[in-house]
Amino acid sequence: MNKELKARISDPIKIEKQLIQLGAVFTHQDLQRYVYFNQPEGKVLKLAERNGKTYKTVIERRGNKFTIVSDNKIAEPAVLEAELAEKYGIKTTLINCCKFFSLNDETISINDIDGVGDFLIIEGEEPSTELLKKLGIDEEAIVTVSFDNL
Repeated sequence: MNKELKARISDPIKIEKQLIQLGAVFTHQDLQRYVYFNQPEGKVLKLAERNGKTYKTVIERRGNKFTIVSDNKIAEPAVLEAELAEKYGIKTTLINCCKFFSLNDETISINDIDGVGDFLIIEGEEPSTELLKKLGIDEEAIVTVSFDNL
């Protein structure tokens, strides 16, 4: 299971330049739409539209990181969205413009979430705060709640 370490950033252009200087390779850019459903504290259930496909994603907070419990492609997203909306209720919908980079064994993304802010997400087996330090991002910028709670 992959984990995510998320941090709020103030200057995404500067962070992108620093990532490239550290050897990160730009892989792609995507516009994603997330539909979040009401869940208990520390748990996330969302439908994520990305790359022309929809995924049902379940995430749990563990300490200052998030563990991706499941991320499964959905054949009939409108049907599932209606079922989940009826069962849990829709909490919010967010639009995310993101750029993806590869560095060592991690995927790093710079995310501009409409109405929420700019974030760096480090995804891997055990993302550490070491990259944050190299980018000049203070550990106090780490986000320990889901984007739908910001």
